[in-house]
Amino acid sequence: MSGLVTSGSCITPSSRDPAMVRTKLLVVFLCFLAVLTFYIERVGFSIAYTHAASLAGLSQTTKGHVLSAFYYGYATSQIPGSWLPKKKGGGR
Repeated sequence: MSGLVTSGSCITPSSRDPAMVRTKLLVVFLCFLAVLTFYIERVGFSIAYTHAASLAGLSQTTKGHVLSAFYYGYATSQIPGSWLPKKKGGGR
């Protein structure tokens, strides 16, 4: 029980517990990978789609509509994406 700290009537893991530190570092690393993937996808989509649409013979108007739909969807997801954590909180 060297890595446990008593808090009132509860026994909680110490923040210096090696297993807890590894778990926290893993969570931070996975969050970093998720954010990196989202940014690469956001930037790479327009480049890849423009090239693929040109090969498929789509007009500039059609390309504009598809890219606009992607970015409008991305932009509108930012509002619930910031509201929900603020409403629910990270510790609940």
